[in-house]
Amino acid sequence: LRSGADKPQSTFMLSGEQIGATCVTPHPTQRHLLLAGGEDGSVTVWDLRESASPATLLSAHSQAVSELQFHPDRPEHLFTCSNSGELWHWNTTSFSKFSALNTLSNRPLDENPWLSNDAVKHRIEVSQLMPPLHLPVNSLDLNRSRLVCGSDTEAVYVIK
Repeated sequence: LRSGADKPQSTFMLSGEQIGATCVTPHPTQRHLLLAGGEDGSVTVWDLRESASPATLLSAHSQAVSELQFHPDRPEHLFTCSNSGELWHWNTTSFSKFSALNTLSNRPLDENPWLSNDAVKHRIEVSQLMPPLHLPVNSLDLNRSRLVCGSDTEAVYVIK
């Protein structure tokens, strides 16, 4: 992702739409994948090997995504928070199980849920980790067993 020059190495745009990226994170084990949270609440997945258009565009929060982060040890888990006061857990474990079952057939299937087509995107389980706040959740961090987030409610929340 980094270049020694003082100019961008790559530019990514959604077909000419001007939607601001509010946060970005690389996939921890598949470094060619870059996820970006948008000011429109979307999560966009870019495959850096083919950057002409996004690999996947996921409708997510109703307002801007404040932060997104993969679990440090379990990259099948993604966490997002938003200006709409939501804190979500994206779990692709069931997608992997479904993919393993389909390998028994002769049909080829891309086992990467972040590069999936519209027909299988619904297999990514999204759950709310706490009741929505009426003010933005600005940031989150996590370790193996705890998630911490901060909000405009002037509170820090710890989720075990």
